[in-house]
Amino acid sequence: MTNEVNYRTVRRLASQMLEEEVAFWMKHGKDPRGGFYGVVDERGRPDAFAERGLVQQSRHLYAFTALAEAWDSRLDLVEIAQEQYQFLKKYQNPETGLFYFRKDYSGERKTDAGSSLYANAQAIYALATYGKSMDDREAVQIALDCFMALDAATHDPIHGGYTEEKMDIVFFRGADKASNSHLHMMEALIALYRATENVKVQERLDELFTVLSQKIYDPASPIFAYELFFKDWSASPVSTIGYGHALEAAWLLKAAADTLGKNESIIAEPVAKQAISKSFDTKRGGVFDEAGRDGTFLTSNKIWWPQHEALLALDMVYSSALDPKVLEQLFSILTWIYRKQNDPNFGVSRWEVDRHGEPQGGKLDLSSEWKASYHSIRSLIQLSSE
Repeated sequence: MTNEVNYRTVRRLASQMLEEEVAFWMKHGKDPRGGFYGVVDERGRPDAFAERGLVQQSRHLYAFTALAEAWDSRLDLVEIAQEQYQFLKKYQNPETGLFYFRKDYSGERKTDAGSSLYANAQAIYALATYGKSMDDREAVQIALDCFMALDAATHDPIHGGYTEEKMDIVFFRGADKASNSHLHMMEALIALYRATENVKVQERLDELFTVLSQKIYDPASPIFAYELFFKDWSASPVSTIGYGHALEAAWLLKAAADTLGKNESIIAEPVAKQAISKSFDTKRGGVFDEAGRDGTFLTSNKIWWPQHEALLALDMVYSSALDPKVLEQLFSILTWIYRKQNDPNFGVSRWEVDRHGEPQGGKLDLSSEWKASYHSIRSLIQLSSE
C-alpha cells in the first residue's frame, strides 16, 4: 500500500472522528444560556449549574474558532465562536487585565478570583486566534493587554521564561517553573504575534523558543522532557518526565520557528522522535504520558490528550520525509483513539482508559474543567485537511 493511499485512510478516519466530536460538543456541551457546560457526565448529561474554569472556556473558544475557519466559515460555528467570545470576556478582571480562574455557571459570579499563568496563557491563545480569524480588533487588544499584564507580573529577566511566584494559583510545588506553563505561553505567543506583529511579543516568543529548545526539550540533554525546574533551569528533584508535553512542544517549536522566520525549526523533529521512541506503545498503539526519573511509566493506562498531541507531532515528522514507519505509528495512534479511547456512544474521548479501553482513574465525565474540545478538535482538523 502506498504512502498516498495510507494518508487518504488517515484523512478519512480523522474526518469521521471530527464529525462525531463536533456533534457531541454541539449537542451535549453547548449551553443555550451562554458558554459551555462545566461538566457533562459519562451519559452525556450536563450539569447545568457546575462551575466553569477559564482553561475550559478558553479552549472551547479556540476550538470553535478553528472549526469555523477550517469549515469555510460555517454560520452555526461562527455564531458559537462569537457567543463563546462574549462569555469569555466575563472572566476578565478590568483592574488588572488578567482573567479570573473560575466562575459560576453564568459567568457572572467569581468562585475563584485568583489568576494563573497557565490559564491566562490559554485565554490569550483563544482570544488572539479568535480575533485574527474573525477580524475582531477588540479581541486582539484584550489578548495583548492580558499578555502585557502577565508578562509584567511573571517574566524572569535573568534566566528567561516565567516564574509563578506572584500568581495566586500554582499547580506544582518544589519548583519555580514548569514546562507545561512555558509551552502554553509559547503557544499563546505564536497566535498573538500572528495577530499583532508586536515587537515585545516577538521578543518573548523568540526567548521561549530558546528556552524550550535548549533548556527543556534538547534531545541530547540528560534532563530531556523534565516537567519542573528551578529559576536557573536546573531540574527539580521532584520532577517527572512528561512525554505528552514533549510531543506537544515538538510541533509547537516548529510553529514558533515558522512564525519567527527561523531556520532552527529542525530541532522540532528530533524532539518528536525522541518523545515517540520513549512513549509509543508498540503492542497496542497509543502513547504513554508520564514517567518517573528512572524512565518507568507512572501508569500503563492512557490519557486522552497526549494521543492527540502525538498525532500532530507525527504528522509534522511524516510531512517532511514521508517515512512509512512514521505513518504507521500515526495511524496506529489514531486507530487507538477511535477504537479504545473514544466513548463508543458519543465519539468523544474518555479521560483515561486501560489497555482494553475501559475507563480508569475515576474521571468518568466526558467534559470537565480540564477536559474540553481543543486537543482533539485541533489534531483532527489538521489530519482531515487536504
